[in-house]
Amino acid sequence: MEERMTDKIVIDGRQIAVSGSDDAAYLQQIADYINGKIEDLRKNGNYGRQTPEDRRLMLLLNIADDYYQANKRAEEAEAQLWEMEEKVDSLRLELVHRQMKAASGETENE
Repeated sequence: MEERMTDKIVIDGRQIAVSGSDDAAYLQQIADYINGKIEDLRKNGNYGRQTPEDRRLMLLLNIADDYYQANKRAEEAEAQLWEMEEKVDSLRLELVHRQMKAASGETENE
């Protein structure tokens, strides 16, 4: 039976044992991201006055916002990629057409 790896990460000053991932560095990156979000929220004076549950909700909202913004940028980048690929295909066709004309001795004005 395969043994699962257990790694320890620190989130908000608390050490947490996490198992199931083969990449401890990746888990640490996620923990660092969450810690950064918590630090950003702490810079807001109202965050410290909120209940622990409200602080958790604010953290979740901020992480969800980052996710949706990144997803939106990825979708926009994918749309731009499709447009560029279509333009490249069009230019390739035009190039082939011009090469065929040149090979047959036709001029551009014909």
